[in-house]
Amino acid sequence: MVQLTRLQKVLIYTLIFWTCYLLYSFFIKNQQQQPSTTTTSSQQTQQEEPEYIPLSQPKINLTSLKNKLKYKISGGSTPNDFFKFTKNDLQHYNGKFDKNLPILLSIKGRIYDVTKGKSHYGPGGSYHFFVGRDGTRSFVTGCFDEKNVECTERSSSLEGFDKDQMKTVDGWVKFYDEKYDFIGYLVE
Repeated sequence: MVQLTRLQKVLIYTLIFWTCYLLYSFFIKNQQQQPSTTTTSSQQTQQEEPEYIPLSQPKINLTSLKNKLKYKISGGSTPNDFFKFTKNDLQHYNGKFDKNLPILLSIKGRIYDVTKGKSHYGPGGSYHFFVGRDGTRSFVTGCFDEKNVECTERSSSLEGFDKDQMKTVDGWVKFYDEKYDFIGYLVE
């Protein structure tokens, strides 16, 4: 058996350490530098993740909600007949005034039944600000002040949003499409 001096052992361990570190760094760097461009007709174009396409069909039979939704313009006459609400209609569905009504939330004019998340969206819940209104701006700006026009009266406006802010809104639409029932639209 070969006896190594302390210096030789330190050099071997150092060599092993740096080899592992360099290999690790190489693999991490290659994973982060996956091709972000594609070449088409000798032009390079930036590849972006595909835009989220919101649900266009309800996940539930909407006729089952027709009698629960007292304040609405129309909807629920067939299983796929989306409900239509005005801002005034929507404000009744905030869980405060009539405990028998569903709790509804709107983002980007799309209305979701968030009643199953009552502990979050009901009165006293951390997301109660969003219900009974279209809270699109608040999802992006973080504005939750009941007295601020930007958070309340202009809450459904997408005006002035840049591309990243619109992606944020679309991300929230995707979240609600996946987690809650999409039941209708906000109309003016």
